[in-house]
Amino acid sequence: MATVRSVRVSGLWIYPVKSCAGIALEAMELEPRGPLLDREWMVVDAGGRFVTQRTHPEMARIRPVLKPDRLVLNAPGREPLEVPLEPVTGEALEVEVWRDRCRALSAGAAAAAWLRELLGETVRLVRMPPDEVRPVDPRHGRP
Repeated sequence: MATVRSVRVSGLWIYPVKSCAGIALEAMELEPRGPLLDREWMVVDAGGRFVTQRTHPEMARIRPVLKPDRLVLNAPGREPLEVPLEPVTGEALEVEVWRDRCRALSAGAAAAAWLRELLGETVRLVRMPPDEVRPVDPRHGRP
């Protein structure tokens, strides 16, 4: 394995909602699952399968903002959606990300309605619970 002598970081970004716009950071807090609040939420369809910009390019217009106590989703022509950061609770669901099945918690009816109006289909915003671990595929990374 080659030795890296120096590394230059040109930017720090997190994407609180998978497949939505990112947030530039000046500093980043890391936890065992990676950067704090990175890809903590995602949008799933009625069958629990994750939804991305590949099939819903309008998701790129969803701009998350993190406040001390809430996640705020903004989209052109829409009132902001506010989702509390704590407590991490909600209806437990089984969802699918690529070929993985994992647990997630629903962010509630208001979030589902906001996204349904924006995306034009029945979807939900879900959050990965703090104790859920999704294994890393060894073809794409390693612990």
